[in-house]
Amino acid sequence: MGYLAIIGFPPFSGFWSKDKIIEVALIENPIVGICALLGAGITGFYMTRLMLMTYFTQKRWEKGVHPHESPKVMTIPLIVLAALSVLGGLMLASNWIVEWLSPVVGHAEHHEPPIPVILITLITVAVVAVGVGLAWFLVGKQDVPRVAPADVSFATKAARADLYGDAINDALVVTPGKATVTAMVGADRTLVDGAFTGGSTILTGTGELLRKLQTGYVRSYALSIFVGAVILVLTLVAVNS
Repeated sequence: MGYLAIIGFPPFSGFWSKDKIIEVALIENPIVGICALLGAGITGFYMTRLMLMTYFTQKRWEKGVHPHESPKVMTIPLIVLAALSVLGGLMLASNWIVEWLSPVVGHAEHHEPPIPVILITLITVAVVAVGVGLAWFLVGKQDVPRVAPADVSFATKAARADLYGDAINDALVVTPGKATVTAMVGADRTLVDGAFTGGSTILTGTGELLRKLQTGYVRSYALSIFVGAVILVLTLVAVNS
């Protein structure tokens, strides 16, 4: 039910929402509407591929291992969502939900699309059907390997890497952001904090150095006096001679 709702199969909930999005997109900008229409076909393709690879192709788990049902804490909400996916379209009956939300979202004028709504619906269903058919032809008739092939096209590699979205985000946002934060933290600790704590640090270091000269032993003090006296005598002798 979730699969049928996502690909927009009539009369599941995705059918009503997707068609309305495509209709409005065509009204606002035909190019955007065509892209939305192609997106519906791509959705039909990859969701059908997902369903076929998960449930209808060759089993790929080890012997003695069997998939099991989820606990009720997951299955019960899924049943509720499945029911909503089937009956969600009834919420559009008499436009009661539109009027109910009007105090919040306001009233919007609905313009006529460039082609009749029923024709948009038929075209959308046809495009989704093409996507479903391609997935069935490319996946449903072939065995799925246990390990993903390595020798694939650039498009496949890009799809596996999420169209390199993460790599681009890391290169343009994450890495420069980390470098900027590291530089700012370093400047804060060395320059800003140093300007306020530098004096106390110097005094503390000087105190630590002078503290080492105060041993508390009389013999050390006597030796220091003797050494000082010797230096003083030698200095006087050198000056007078």
